Amino acid sequence: MAVKEFSFRFEPVRTLRLTDVVRQELTQRILSGELTAGERLPDERELASQFNVSLIVVKQSLSALEALGLITKKTGRNGGLFVRQPEIGPLKILLQGYLGSRKFTREHFQELRTIIEPEAARLAALRIRDDSIGKLENNLARLEQAEKAMRERPSHDKYAEMQPCISDFHRLVAEATQNPLIILVTDYLMDVLSTIALSFYVDYTAGTGKRIVTEHREILNVLKSHDADSAERRMLKHVLWAGKELGVLEKKGHLL
Repeated sequence: MAVKEFSFRFEPVRTLRLTDVVRQELTQRILSGELTAGERLPDERELASQFNVSLIVVKQSLSALEALGLITKKTGRNGGLFVRQPEIGPLKILLQGYLGSRKFTREHFQELRTIIEPEAARLAALRIRDDSIGKLENNLARLEQAEKAMRERPSHDKYAEMQPCISDFHRLVAEATQNPLIILVTDYLMDVLSTIALSFYVDYTAGTGKRIVTEHREILNVLKSHDADSAERRMLKHVLWAGKELGVLEKKGHLL
């Protein structure tokens, strides 16, 4: 009986560089809140001792964290290494660079929105605070005003004024989750939408703007009532409708 040849090839086991291990450990503790903004880190030699690595490894790891805006170095008598409040900007640049080197389609984009935003709305309903509700109310008031101006005297400029209100609504919902990763991904998603938003103008109808205002109001109302299930359903409905609109634009050659 012939012996069947083994055709599968295993990939070589790859180990992380020590620099990556140290960087990931510190990053995780900062993003989780275990290390808080303003907290002083041990000096480089002490970190090298605690991690049992060389001083060069620590210096390279700290340089990466500083580039991400997660720590800052202060000189002088009260100087040292200090944790910074994580900011979206540097992290988003890395995310943009990563995704920009890979091809993604409208379907990929829509799938991510469908996964992220309904769950973000659910969490926001459970965690939203009064200050976040106030920001969303102000956002919606600006959107209603901009949409009304657009209906009364349509123009490209007036349409452009609506777009930040639309994107910022979704950013504010993400912020209400108090989850930095959801905030980061949603901010990136809204950046992508903003790059194609003006394409909507060629197909804009009064009904489009009114529907956006209405659905944003519905989402805000269920967030205010802390109704997590309804928040998830209404955001999903909204995202699916927006996805269909993007599909129309793609067929007309206006998207990506």
